[in-house]
Amino acid sequence: MRPIYLIVLLLLSLTAQGKEMRYPNDENGHVLQSMHERGVKLNREYEIDFFHLFKDEDSAVKMAYEVDHSYKNLKVAIYSNEVSKGFDVYVSVHMEPTHENITYVESTFAEVARKYGGKSDGWGFESEYNKPIKADSQ
Repeated sequence: MRPIYLIVLLLLSLTAQGKEMRYPNDENGHVLQSMHERGVKLNREYEIDFFHLFKDEDSAVKMAYEVDHSYKNLKVAIYSNEVSKGFDVYVSVHMEPTHENITYVESTFAEVARKYGGKSDGWGFESEYNKPIKADSQ
C-alpha cells in the first residue's frame, strides 16, 4: 500500500461521527476527547486530582508521605471512603491536561500506590463546560 493511502486511512480512522479525534484511543484519550467536544478549554492549566484507593489508613498514609516528600508543587490529602470502607489519597497537581501529562502523572502515582497495596482510581478536575453533557429533553 502506498504511504498516501495509509495517511488517508489513518485520517479516516481518527474520525468518529464526523468529529476529528484529537487524542489517543485509550481511556484518558476518550475522557479528554469528550471534554474537548463539550467545550472544556484544555489548553490551560488546572488543578488535576489523581485518586488512589486503599483498604487501610496505614497504607494510605505511607503513600501520602512518600508522594509529599518525593515530589514538589503538589498537594496530598487523605479521606475516608464510606462506599469502599477504605481510604482515598488525593494527589493534586497544577498542570495542563494534555494526554501525555495526565498519563505520565497517573502512572507515576499508581506505581507508588501499588507499592503500599493501593490502586489508582482515576483523575478529574473542575471546569466549566460550554456544552451540556446531555441534551435537554423537552
